Amino acid sequence: MKWGLLRSILSKLVEYSTLSNPIFQRHWNPARQTEPKPINIPKTTLTAFLLMLFFQAFAQEPVALLSKIPKTKEEFIESEKHVLATIAWMENTPINEQKDKHTEQYGILMSWLTNSPTVTIELNTLVMKYTQKNEAMLIFFLAGWTKYALENDYSKDVLHGTSAGLRCVMRIYQKGGLEKDKQIQKLISLEEKGKLKDWVAGQLAPE
Repeated sequence: MKWGLLRSILSKLVEYSTLSNPIFQRHWNPARQTEPKPINIPKTTLTAFLLMLFFQAFAQEPVALLSKIPKTKEEFIESEKHVLATIAWMENTPINEQKDKHTEQYGILMSWLTNSPTVTIELNTLVMKYTQKNEAMLIFFLAGWTKYALENDYSKDVLHGTSAGLRCVMRIYQKGGLEKDKQIQKLISLEEKGKLKDWVAGQLAPE
């Protein structure tokens, strides 16, 4: 697929070097029956341009969703990009769309988290309070914390992890497809006011 794209790019460059191209027609008077003057493009510039397009095409290749549970620590680390792809898909796909795929991804992600040797998540009464109305919310919370941990050197910071988990719950809730939940709407209001993290810190503080 990528080599096909590269061939397409090269064909375009060849097209710009033909007599039918307007760029060359401006340099050629047919009445004189003379060959057009070539436009000299430095080889380094052309090479850099081709490499830029080629690597950009690879960078845009979507990462596959998580599809199987790794067995070794090395395999878990290698699968992290697929975990992040699954979480991104969950956050961007309303829960009332592709329901079977949602269910499949929930199960695979939960199995991955249960066996992961690198990601540690702490559940507390605060989390249960905001996820009890819909059990899928707990999975979204775990997904948000997991994303934070993977993007921050496997951080076990409870405050940041809890905040990230709740933000994931809010993002998916706002996509629609779920019943209205006053508890989550309260969290959204705190987030909009920039007070969510401080509020979470207060809730986590020992009495």
